[in-house]
Amino acid sequence: MNKLFCILALLFTVTVYGQTNDEVLTNASIYSLCQKGLSPSIIISKIKTSKTNFDVSIATLIKMKDDKIPDEIASAMVDASGNKENVTGDINDPNATHESGLYYLMVNDGKTEMKPVEPTVCSQTKMGSGIMTQLTYGIAKTKFKSTLDGSMARLQIFEAKPVFYFYFEKGQSLNDATSSWFSSSSSPNEFILVKLDVKKKNREFVIGSVNAYSGVSMGVDDKLRIRFDVEKLKSGVYKVTPKDSLEPGEYCFMSAGNSTTSTGTGGKVFDFGIKD
Repeated sequence: MNKLFCILALLFTVTVYGQTNDEVLTNASIYSLCQKGLSPSIIISKIKTSKTNFDVSIATLIKMKDDKIPDEIASAMVDASGNKENVTGDINDPNATHESGLYYLMVNDGKTEMKPVEPTVCSQTKMGSGIMTQLTYGIAKTKFKSTLDGSMARLQIFEAKPVFYFYFEKGQSLNDATSSWFSSSSSPNEFILVKLDVKKKNREFVIGSVNAYSGVSMGVDDKLRIRFDVEKLKSGVYKVTPKDSLEPGEYCFMSAGNSTTSTGTGGKVFDFGIKD
């Protein structure tokens, strides 16, 4: 009898321990604890020692203030949401919490994989020879171009209409290069998709031109821009799909602000290729 009791007690302990480890605190959990009258210090300790998946958007924080949730608890929730170790869920699930950045959703044999689209640095900015401009007394345009090293991106995609996800999760980023764009931006509409001109050793795109009549014009040529659809899934999360099938070649996403201020040497873009 004693032996049976010990086994049952051990199973109960293991079960409870497993449930505790799998517990994930949400906004609803915090509301429940507050409604039960637990002190802020206890709730904050629970937040610090648990996995979390909080919504700390501005609208939610304002509602919490209206609902009399103590500021110190809201602050602890914001801190927990900024902790990369607290990112929970399956990274290959588009609906799970992700670090901020741009991802490509790859589907293979019914399985999904979220692949980060890493940023690439523009290696140089160059200007055309200007010979035609001189021969035509300034009528022909001299173009300014930005270049990316290598004839193809590291990420190669084998579908003509790839699906991308933009995550604008404040306080979390794939790296410093991503952080600067995804902390100051709030929508994929602040980005443009550009087709690159592939050379033997690099890829390039026009970022401006100059002639005697129109003067200097900066920005990516509209002919090179690819239109895409944007679907907002929830706060800070967007699904992006090209409107039309992409031809085989090299492409990149870039901040629209960068395209008008000249993406020169040191500028960064999110590049990928489309294969047959």
